[in-house]
Amino acid sequence: MSFRTTTAIDHVEDDSFAAEGYDAGDWAEVSVPGHWVLQGHGSPISASVRCSARRWSRGWGPTTTRTSSGRARCSRER
Repeated sequence: MSFRTTTAIDHVEDDSFAAEGYDAGDWAEVSVPGHWVLQGHGSPISASVRCSARRWSRGWGPTTTRTSSGRARCSRER
């Protein structure tokens, strides 16, 4: 799965998905309200912690603890 980001709507290369009658039959479904990463799409990443969950296999995210200085420490132990 990949995303393309842009800084302005005028820079969008292909907006055919917004056309009436577009066939999105092969797209995966997500529950709304919901979080698409927790529904099996993409990789979970926490912006508040300086380590990425991408390093661990699915089902084993980082465990974080706070040090005496208040910084977050990541470990692979559960």
